[in-house]
Amino acid sequence: MLLLAIVAVVVVVLLLVLPLFGTWGLPYHWGCERGSLVAVGNLWTPVVLVNAPYHATAYAAGVLMSGGEPIGGGGGSIQAANGSSEGLFALGKWWIYSTSTQLQFGPGSSVPCSSSLTPVLVGLEVVLPAAAYVTPVQLAGPGNTTTHGVQTNFTLRGYPSVKWNTNYDITDQLSANQTACPGGSAWDSPVAHQLNVTVPYQNVSLAATLSSEQVFVYDLLPPGNWLIQTSPSGTWAFDYHPADCSS
Repeated sequence: MLLLAIVAVVVVVLLLVLPLFGTWGLPYHWGCERGSLVAVGNLWTPVVLVNAPYHATAYAAGVLMSGGEPIGGGGGSIQAANGSSEGLFALGKWWIYSTSTQLQFGPGSSVPCSSSLTPVLVGLEVVLPAAAYVTPVQLAGPGNTTTHGVQTNFTLRGYPSVKWNTNYDITDQLSANQTACPGGSAWDSPVAHQLNVTVPYQNVSLAATLSSEQVFVYDLLPPGNWLIQTSPSGTWAFDYHPADCSS
C-alpha cells in the first residue's frame, strides 16, 4: 500500500510539474496568446518565389491565404528560366500584435511564445493602377549555375517589402539530387512550398510563415545534374554540374 501511495504521489507531482518545463500537461499547459494591436503597415509580400535551375525552366502558381481563405486578388503565376529567380508580389496589409505566454487549463502541449510580437497578414492594399494587385519582380538574372545573389528585399513605389532568402548555401544539407541525360525523362513533378519570411519592425525582424497554396513544375533540359536544397524561405535552390551520360 505504501508503494502504491508513493507511485500515486509521483504521478501527481509529474502531472503538475511537467508543464513548467515546456512539455505536455494534463491539468494545464502554457500557450502563446495574441494581445493588443501594436502597429499596422503595408509591405510587398511574395505570392510566389521561384528559382529556375540552370538549363531549365520553372513554372509557379500560388495564392495568398488569410484565416484559411484565399485573399481576393492575391494569386497568380510566374515563370523563370535558365538560372534566373523571379517573384510575384502583392502589397500586403500587415498587422503586428503583442503576444504573451499564458497558463491554459486542460490537456495539451506547452508552446510558449518565441517572441513578444507576432505579424499577421490580413489582406491586400490596392496599388495604382487599381487592377495591379500583383507585380512581377526579377530577383536574379539568367545564367546562374548556382542559385546565388538572389535579391532578398526591395522598395517599390514607395513601399518596402518583407524579407526572404531563396539562395543556395553550400554549407547546408541537400534535399534532393536530380540527373537528366539524353533519352532520359525530365523532372516535371509538381512541388508545393510554404514561404518563410521576416517582417521588419523597428530594429527587429519578426518571423512569419505565409499561408499560401503553391505549385511548382520544373522542366530540366538534359544533360545535367542538379543538386537541390530547401532554401531558408522554403523554396528550392539549385547547384548545377555537368552530368556523365556515357553509361
